[in-house]
Amino acid sequence: MEKRNDVFDSFYEKKSRDKVEETHTRTTFLMRNDLLNKVNSLSTEKGRGFKTHFFNQAVENLLKEIE
Repeated sequence: MEKRNDVFDSFYEKKSRDKVEETHTRTTFLMRNDLLNKVNSLSTEKGRGFKTHFFNQAVENLLKEIE
């Protein structure tokens, strides 16, 4: 549960950064409906930019585990 709070904390800590288009690339992928519904519910509560932050954190954490 503590890691989850870290993800939210870093989402709120972002202040003046580069524009997202300068540091990110749009991509498309398929996702299970049940997972997408959960993420959409969270993003409604957390606000704009949450999904991008959430997925980047999730991928980064999984890559660290694999490496």
